[in-house]
Amino acid sequence: MFPARLIFLILHDILYFMLKNILFITLGTFFSCHPNKNMNQDILYSSDAYTIYKDKVIQGNNIATVHSPIHISSNYKSPASENYSRLITFKFSINEKDNELPVGVDHQVIIGEEKESPVYKFGEVSAKIDKSPDSFLPPNHEYTFRVDMSAVIKQFEEKGYYQAYDGSKVAISDFKGFYIAGASLPLSWDFVGLDEKGLKLIDSGKDNIYTITLTMNPYDEKATAENHWHKTLIPLINHNTLLNSLS
Repeated sequence: MFPARLIFLILHDILYFMLKNILFITLGTFFSCHPNKNMNQDILYSSDAYTIYKDKVIQGNNIATVHSPIHISSNYKSPASENYSRLITFKFSINEKDNELPVGVDHQVIIGEEKESPVYKFGEVSAKIDKSPDSFLPPNHEYTFRVDMSAVIKQFEEKGYYQAYDGSKVAISDFKGFYIAGASLPLSWDFVGLDEKGLKLIDSGKDNIYTITLTMNPYDEKATAENHWHKTLIPLINHNTLLNSLS
């Protein structure tokens, strides 16, 4: 009986040659159907959208380069930070649960040049915003969200628990914190992960108002620098080693 390691290597070798042949056939068919009109030997395919060279692909200012079979780099930068909406949709939370308002009912705010939100009241539906912002939010805009938790704290003091809109209860003995969730980074709708994402509110010390200051439209210039990927390939089977193993 062949060792499991040997069987794996044989299957890997077979699959490698099968995939290589399929790739060559696919590329050959593609380039025969899309001939290079520029007659440049380094260009394999060119269109109005992008150009494929022997060792790279160029689309506008974006360049992906193949340095070797195991090394690829790209200078692509996501345009997300340039299209970050000033309209922020969010809601507050007790104990990382979706328990402030019914599903689909959220707070909204359009962030202008100000640095803090109005004071929202936990559990109260705020006015819906129908208009769209006429510009995008610049990167790394610090903004403070504020919420009045008086209704929750009052029930904690009087009843020992808070009863949410759906009848569910949060006992004061189980209380671990107030949080914010939302759709725009660094906010998240992943309620169970709010604490680890740093989305816990703090007591401002004034009138049961809790706050959190976040960097909206977070952008890290270093993170958008040229990226490199390296891959260690499994070597092909040495056939002399294979024969020795079988003997």
